[in-house]
Amino acid sequence: MNFFIPLLILSAALSNFEVLGKIAIHAKTLQQLCVDYSPHFMIHQESLNALTCGSSVNNVLIKDLFITTELYHLLIVSGSHLQTLIWLMNKSTRKKSFIFYTALWLTLTGFTLMTGFAAPILRALTAELLRALSHYFRWNWSLWHVQIIAGCSLLALNPAYFNSFSFYLSWLASLGFLIPFSNDQSKVFKHFLTCLCISLLMTIPFEYRGPLGLFMNFLLGSVLSLILFPLALATKGLSLLKIEFGFVFDWFFEFILRLLISTKQFGLAEDKRTVFPIINWQLWLPLLALQWAFFYLRWSKRKSFL
Repeated sequence: MNFFIPLLILSAALSNFEVLGKIAIHAKTLQQLCVDYSPHFMIHQESLNALTCGSSVNNVLIKDLFITTELYHLLIVSGSHLQTLIWLMNKSTRKKSFIFYTALWLTLTGFTLMTGFAAPILRALTAELLRALSHYFRWNWSLWHVQIIAGCSLLALNPAYFNSFSFYLSWLASLGFLIPFSNDQSKVFKHFLTCLCISLLMTIPFEYRGPLGLFMNFLLGSVLSLILFPLALATKGLSLLKIEFGFVFDWFFEFILRLLISTKQFGLAEDKRTVFPIINWQLWLPLLALQWAFFYLRWSKRKSFL
């Protein structure tokens, strides 16, 4: 942590050269190529491109349905998709050689560029890079250190992220993973408490809708993300090989839509129009306060990873 301040100064100095902005211009070109190479004759082609290329979902009915059930994060490229890529590559081989790590980082960087170099996935990529560097150089940084350094460095590098709702939301959601757990607690309990924490954190920028979001994220969120995103990648990849696989994605996505529609009948969520707030210090101060509160909580627990 001794070079945290110099890193912020360096990031602020580089912001004058608009490094991220110049990279984003080329990333948009790659993103458009990704959108153009989509399977033909698909019903949910827009949703497929949202998952694999980071493009927008313009279908109002689909967007409102995922927002109401608080599963909209499944349709936008974020840090969870990056973690899924890492999980898939780690499962592909047991040997972690230099070639494997080279392929891993080329894949993560390429996916970040291909999806438009958006703020949420860039923050996740930066955090993953810092975590890897900490492990390699034995800095022993905790997840808390990685998050605060990644977030502050990107804010110094591009001050426009201060007003970015997607950047703010991705950082806010990541706080849910800072809960200190003892080793003897079950994975189900950890998963439930993390989902509960993230759902409660979302009430800071959004109005509370009801308990449906908690139930949906706990019961379906992780399962759907581990199936939907890899299925979308397979559909996009096979289309490059002239193999039509879009009907499988259409069938599964249609199943998800019907499932989400049926859950709304339980009346666990208020059908309110989502208003995206203006990001200012009134929202940033609670986030930073919670960041430090989690640090104190983890420090008081005397966890070994601190």
